[in-house]
Amino acid sequence: MNKKTKNIVIVISVVAIVLIIVIGGLFLLGILFEKSQGFDSRLNGYWYSDEGEIFYFMAFSPSSFGHGVLGEGVTDHGGYQIENDKLVCNYRNEYTGNKTDKTFYYSLSDNDETLTLTEVDTGRIVVLKKEWETIDKDYSSLEFIKDDINKTLTVESCGENLIWDDLEIGGTGAGIIPDGSIDVGDVISNCSGEIILIYTPMQTMLGSWTFS
Repeated sequence: MNKKTKNIVIVISVVAIVLIIVIGGLFLLGILFEKSQGFDSRLNGYWYSDEGEIFYFMAFSPSSFGHGVLGEGVTDHGGYQIENDKLVCNYRNEYTGNKTDKTFYYSLSDNDETLTLTEVDTGRIVVLKKEWETIDKDYSSLEFIKDDINKTLTVESCGENLIWDDLEIGGTGAGIIPDGSIDVGDVISNCSGEIILIYTPMQTMLGSWTFS
């Protein structure tokens, strides 16, 4: 290898290292920004423990959270916030109406596929695995635009292979859900009251909105 070739190799190596540092820095800044807004999109989706616990997180505005056990579905719904690098989950039992907040230290593995929660008050540790193979996968990708004037929820973004038949409206409100596959621009119309959008295979809440 001559001197000119060596210099080119050195330059390429330096550029590659700088790019890695810049991209890593931008990723870290993105996470820090999200946390400053009270959510962490790395949590999005469904998580399962070997003991059968279910957690789900959705980075809507506000962010939503659910907890339950396999066989019974998700029975606690509410929101979550990131406060001082801790995860604060607002439990609201759908049967009793009881409300309580639980705070966890949380950490994610390097590949974001394992989530470890440590409850601050009790020290209880839950190790969860990301579920990538749920039916039709990523319903956490659904985001809506709320229109109070026209009483609608319009799909702003969504993943692939999602279908409306897997969703239903709960809560005290009402609305008309479309048929077929879910696409950007689809509209839930005639919305009224408190609408809770439920993913029926797991009985999990995807989001809630209140219309006057």
